[in-house]
Amino acid sequence: MPAVRTDFSILGDVVLAPDASSGDLFRSESHAIRLLNAPLDAQGHVPRLIAEVVGNADSLKSALIEHRAILAEKLNVLSLVTRARFRIDRPIRAIEWEPYADERSMLVVHQQDARYPPEPTLNDHFLLAANTLASADIPAYVDKAATYFRYGILDDSPTDQFVKFWHALEIIAENDRPSDRVQIYCHKCRDELVCSHCEAKATRIPLPKDAIKQVMERIGVQPLGPVLARQLNARNTLMHGGSSAGVEAKCKYPMTDIVNELGGIVQAAILIAIRLNHAADLAIDVGSDLNNGIISGIMELKFRYEGSEAHPPEEAIPKPQIQLVSTWNG
Repeated sequence: MPAVRTDFSILGDVVLAPDASSGDLFRSESHAIRLLNAPLDAQGHVPRLIAEVVGNADSLKSALIEHRAILAEKLNVLSLVTRARFRIDRPIRAIEWEPYADERSMLVVHQQDARYPPEPTLNDHFLLAANTLASADIPAYVDKAATYFRYGILDDSPTDQFVKFWHALEIIAENDRPSDRVQIYCHKCRDELVCSHCEAKATRIPLPKDAIKQVMERIGVQPLGPVLARQLNARNTLMHGGSSAGVEAKCKYPMTDIVNELGGIVQAAILIAIRLNHAADLAIDVGSDLNNGIISGIMELKFRYEGSEAHPPEEAIPKPQIQLVSTWNG
């Protein structure tokens, strides 16, 4: 496996002190992570950090993914000790990092939001619908659920989107949860459980998943059983530390589709909870993809360094520029 250096832009609340040229975040036999301050902005502030990750990878391209995962794990710890935000903004480049190599391959990366430029579809029908909903007497819990629905739309990660959408769904479900006790059934034959002594039927307080099921029934989710099972499996996997891959393995469903499905359920649940008699007449988008994505432009090149040091200094590394152009015209 070749040695690779990957550079990432990090947005955060704190940067290195002015007199610190760099700082080691992590160092082991297999990987090392060094943090540096980015160049000053027009106001003389350090706007971000640069993380240099050095270690083995299957290839230059895979290093952008493998090293990002390692960096994210170490930034979790840095947030824990600093109580500060650190977000991997974007990858910058990946460079072959074998000592004393005369020629090296390099990938230069440019990324931008896949939804840029914005879609020109915001019309008077949507504005009228928003105005009508904003003028309604919306219960506080419904407004809070709508807030988390918007947070879910804003997130870049499908797992983070799922968590935000699920929180919105739980807010709706918990406030609508029935207070009456429900019957307990035999898990094998599904017959009602009855006390052998007094013949009283066994009951229990409704569980949170009962409330979730009730919400799905109210909005007409079909087929209810498979959808409910899939969403609960995804929720349980993520809430117990699982990953998107774990969710997909358990649900046999793409994570992006699960997020879209949950987002649609939450949107419908919120609209029904507002209880507008004429809500069906409003212009509501129910078909757009809720998943966010990134478009990447990657340039591959080779460069030579014949100096006496094991690795080229920064000034000896080429710095080509990439620009991605997308438009709604033509």
